[in-house]
Amino acid sequence: MPTKRSENDETRARFGPNASFNLFKAIEPEITVQDPPEPSKRTRSAPAPSNAEVKNFPTFHPQAATTSPPNENPLVMAEQLMSAALLQLQEIYNAASKAKGEKITVERTTIGKIGTGFEQALEQIKTAKHSSMVSPEHATVLQALQKIQASVNNLEQKYEAIEAKVTDDLDAIQTTIREALKSYAAVAAPDNTKAKKVAEIRAQRQKQREALRQERSKYEVTLTTKGASDEAKKSIMAMSPRDITQQCQSTIDAAGGLSDIKLQGINKLVNGIRVQCATEDQAKKLHSIDWTTTFNGVKIHVPNHGVVSHGIAIDELDLTDPKTIKLLEVANNLQSGVITNITPLRRKNKAHSENAKHYSIVIYTNDRHVANKLITNGIYINYLLHPAERFTPQFQKTQCFNCCDYGHRAGQCKRNSRCGKCGEKHNTRECKNTVVKCALCKGDHEAWHRECPASLAESNRLEEMKDNASHLF
Repeated sequence: MPTKRSENDETRARFGPNASFNLFKAIEPEITVQDPPEPSKRTRSAPAPSNAEVKNFPTFHPQAATTSPPNENPLVMAEQLMSAALLQLQEIYNAASKAKGEKITVERTTIGKIGTGFEQALEQIKTAKHSSMVSPEHATVLQALQKIQASVNNLEQKYEAIEAKVTDDLDAIQTTIREALKSYAAVAAPDNTKAKKVAEIRAQRQKQREALRQERSKYEVTLTTKGASDEAKKSIMAMSPRDITQQCQSTIDAAGGLSDIKLQGINKLVNGIRVQCATEDQAKKLHSIDWTTTFNGVKIHVPNHGVVSHGIAIDELDLTDPKTIKLLEVANNLQSGVITNITPLRRKNKAHSENAKHYSIVIYTNDRHVANKLITNGIYINYLLHPAERFTPQFQKTQCFNCCDYGHRAGQCKRNSRCGKCGEKHNTRECKNTVVKCALCKGDHEAWHRECPASLAESNRLEEMKDNASHLF
């Protein structure tokens, strides 16, 4: 009859005849857990370890742990779990020996798996202990396993502490960098306080000039030469201001009843002449004179009032047809001739115009009351009523490319040239300087830059004027 094998014999059979669990008494493991090296360092080749180096760590060859039947001995289960954990440690040691590294680097997940294996083995041994199946040798193994489990738990705690410290240090470094960048930006940023103040002063002066211009217009009479012949235009441009003033005064004297009006001078315009009177009443009287006797084709300038309407279908209104103006006058019960012109609000390239189905139009009329009627009642186009609003080009930002100032264009400018790139006294096209300087606010940008304090101040000024202006003429 064969001798019954004890559980201790099965253990020796698994690990070899010379294996003993007393080995764990001498094991006081302390493994340093650190961040894994760079990928390039991991793949660095190293000489194979010698036999002496491999012998420094005990070699185990356990059987693979498999799922055991429910009635299997807990000690056998513990042995299998411990064998798997020790095999993982053996593989880690062998890898370190091959690389000849001074430190053994262990991933946190690997330590967790090994710790879980020992913890499960410990639970199996505890189960066997409660069932009175533990021999003195197994009790020693239990104590060693408890020490290993404690070491693994300690390693996990150290890893978490290191990870938390690294995270805190990284956050502190990032915070320091952000604060440093903010401080640098504050130091490096140009001081725009003075530029903004200058821009505000310029905008205020522009506003005052606009108010004076509107007040002065009450005393002025403008004669337009748009209807005059080319010969008459050249003759007027060749005449001196004194000769033009004397000829206009002769026309006033010949009209009769205007002996109190004495002209002191005139202003030459691109397409006309401007005459200034002493009072508003004198200006109204000059509007009744037939000025064609003074210069052939010259007449009183009647301002056109523009009315804007949006969303007009292109198919419903052909602006190239001369009959369109007459059709609009009839459709809106207007007197013939009050609509002087109809134009699109914006010029667009051909590609966009071909794809567009609607656009905005500006209807010009020489009668202020007609313009207000269209704004109040709307405009009928092909039996469809469209809303209308006052056209206000005076509230659109315009910049002179001669002096770089706002409020007029280069064709009307009488000032000296200023460069839009460097701010010096020369034309922008002739600039050869590499240093950029605004001619208006002295900042390090071109004079037409959108974020220029002068540009922003001009936009604010125009917005304020537009808000305060009446929606009627």
